[in-house]
Amino acid sequence: VDSSKSDSDGEILEATKSRYAGFVEHLKTKLGVVSDVKLTSRLKESPVVLVSESGGFSASQERFLKKIGKAQEGMESKRVLEINPEHSLVLKLRDLHEEKADSPKLQAGIETLYDLALLAEGSKVQDLGSFMKRVQEAVLKGL
Repeated sequence: VDSSKSDSDGEILEATKSRYAGFVEHLKTKLGVVSDVKLTSRLKESPVVLVSESGGFSASQERFLKKIGKAQEGMESKRVLEINPEHSLVLKLRDLHEEKADSPKLQAGIETLYDLALLAEGSKVQDLGSFMKRVQEAVLKGL
C-alpha cells in the first residue's frame, strides 16, 4: 500500500468513478459484510484492502483484544473494502459484471476477492472449504 497521493490520483479516480459505480454498488450488495466499497489509488500491486471505519478498531487490534479477553460481544466493526481500479483482477470482475451481473463466475470472483482481503489483513476466511475449492478451480483453469 502506498499511502502517498499525488494530485493526479484524485483526477484518475474521478475519471473512473462513473465506470465503476454499478460494480461498486454490486460489491456492497453481494458482500453485505462490509460497511462500504470505495475506489482507491493507494494500492499499486494489490487488488483490494480492508480498512477500518473511522474511529473503529483495526483487525489486529480486535484480535489482540480477543486474545487478552477484553473483546466485547458485537465489538467487531465492519470494514471498508477499498478496490484498486487499475488491478487486472478488479478490471476482469468489473467486465464480468457489465456482461452478466448475476453470473456465478462473478459471484465466485467477488467472494474470492473478499477472502484475499481477509487473508491480507491477517484474518480468517469465513468458509475455508469454499475458498479452497474456488482457488483450486482457478489454478486448474490457469494450468
